[in-house]
Amino acid sequence: MNHVVVDQERCLHDGFCVSVCPVFALELETTLVGAVPTSSQGNRCIRCGHCVSVCRAGALALTFLPRSDLRPMNTAHTIGPEQAEQLLQSRRSIRRYRDKLVPREIIARALDSARFAPSGVNRQPVAWTVVSGLDAVHRLAAGVLEWARTLVEQKHPLAERFGFARFLVAWEKGEDLILRHAPHVVLAHTPASDPTGPGSATIAVTYFQIAAEALGLGTCWAGYLQIALSMSPAVAKLAGIPEGRQAHAATLLGYAKHEYAAIPPRKPLDVTWT
Repeated sequence: MNHVVVDQERCLHDGFCVSVCPVFALELETTLVGAVPTSSQGNRCIRCGHCVSVCRAGALALTFLPRSDLRPMNTAHTIGPEQAEQLLQSRRSIRRYRDKLVPREIIARALDSARFAPSGVNRQPVAWTVVSGLDAVHRLAAGVLEWARTLVEQKHPLAERFGFARFLVAWEKGEDLILRHAPHVVLAHTPASDPTGPGSATIAVTYFQIAAEALGLGTCWAGYLQIALSMSPAVAKLAGIPEGRQAHAATLLGYAKHEYAAIPPRKPLDVTWT
């Protein structure tokens, strides 16, 4: 199946579109005006849009991706290495939040950027569930603690390894060490049968956290919740994860209660060059 649409008068005949195709679905065909892209292996196409995006002349389209669907790159919004370094190095894991909900449209804006996170063969398997409001988050934390209490009673190795007993003591004193009294919890889930799910969800949440940081929000990986989601169907149901899907990554979200003014050091770079 040939899904390539070419404006031969505009085509530069440079073959860039063929070169960037990750699944070798395109080839060059010799014509009277020069070599133009075509496809005899359209069934391979993963709809990533690489070929259309790399066409500088705007000569290439696909039957399912017209040029009008593309958003031009705005070079005025390109950040330099210094800005990128500060954004990535200054991000903190926020565990104290203001008692204020984040407007839904701001959360949606961060999620919209996370849609562009890479996934295996462009499967884009990630969907999202957002738990909002202190009461809803409190109920979810309580569900995780009930699961943790069971593991403590069973003397499960995980309970000892992660110190679940101290979480239960803190909870009785009104302190939530699981979800940190956050106003929102954002969960990324994929089809339970998808082997690429864990990696795709983790990358997507990382994208989301960076986008949230740029929007003035604070995040923190909800690791204990992630473990509970993987082990307890009751917790997954309480979190609103649809049947047949598995939540692989979760993050707290809200406005940070405190601002940070400096970047602390980390371990020296550990790299092997071969």
